[in-house]
Amino acid sequence: MFRPFAALALAGALAAPAVAQDKLHREMDRIEPLSGGILGVAAVHLESGRSFYHKADDQYPLASTYKVPIAVEALLLSQQGKLDLDRMVPWDTTDLHIGSEAFLLFRKPGFALSVRNMLETMLILSENNSTDWMLKLAGGGEAVTRRLRASGINDVRVDRPTAEIIAHPYGITDIWSADGKFSRAKWESQMDRLSKARRDSAAYYYARDPRDHGSPRGMVSLMTKIWKAEILSKENSAYLLDIMYRCETGVGRIKGMLPPGTRVAHKTGTYPGTTNDVGIIDLPDGTHVAIAVYVKQSAKIGGADLEGAIAQASRAVYDYFLYAD
Repeated sequence: MFRPFAALALAGALAAPAVAQDKLHREMDRIEPLSGGILGVAAVHLESGRSFYHKADDQYPLASTYKVPIAVEALLLSQQGKLDLDRMVPWDTTDLHIGSEAFLLFRKPGFALSVRNMLETMLILSENNSTDWMLKLAGGGEAVTRRLRASGINDVRVDRPTAEIIAHPYGITDIWSADGKFSRAKWESQMDRLSKARRDSAAYYYARDPRDHGSPRGMVSLMTKIWKAEILSKENSAYLLDIMYRCETGVGRIKGMLPPGTRVAHKTGTYPGTTNDVGIIDLPDGTHVAIAVYVKQSAKIGGADLEGAIAQASRAVYDYFLYAD
């Protein structure tokens, strides 16, 4: 027997998620102008599989969020017995290059860090020298990208060390000495000769270089696979997430408008015109949301508005998965 009221109730139940998603898309459209650029968002509720994607298949500069797939490859090599996390690695002054937090502390050779220390500072502090060491130990960008492809992630790529990512948008390609070490003298002499116009155009060139780019959908897929231990062992997956829960950068991004005390395992990325954050949000009902929020080609270059756009987008996603049926 046909039951009209039951049919109407079913139709309403099916329509509700679509209506909520439409509202969330409109909210992202409202937030985007604050960023001064293009806002891309991907999110997956890890327990139910519900998802939301907004401009999530476009390619965005990864900036330092590319350190997550580097960490995945390094940890996989570790569990295969090919990389010892407790190995001590001596640093010299050529390891202290552009974009270096360590350079502020160590100006002379004669110190060493363990691979584990470098892995953690790469993710917690976004330390670039540690990153370039980890990329080298992981086999380089090609090896990291191959791992992504083998894991079914086809729209994220890792290509270069951070020294080149910083230098290339300025048109500076010669920063290495004959023995493959970073040459601060080459970097500084070329920077000194740059015109103001070229300096001011770095964001333009960075955004349009396809290297070290990826999609929000691809990065959320990576975070989902980490959470589900589909690439790494359960032990290494838990270790990687523990490091990301301790991230100290970008408190105004995904975390920026969430309720105080909300735990987020995340990794930020920043370059002129680009501001990003990827991670996993712990919801108060005990479930979790993998999220990637990217801003590219921003006319505002950087600052509070870009971080505010990420914070607003993240809060909208948080409320959607917590309250929408």
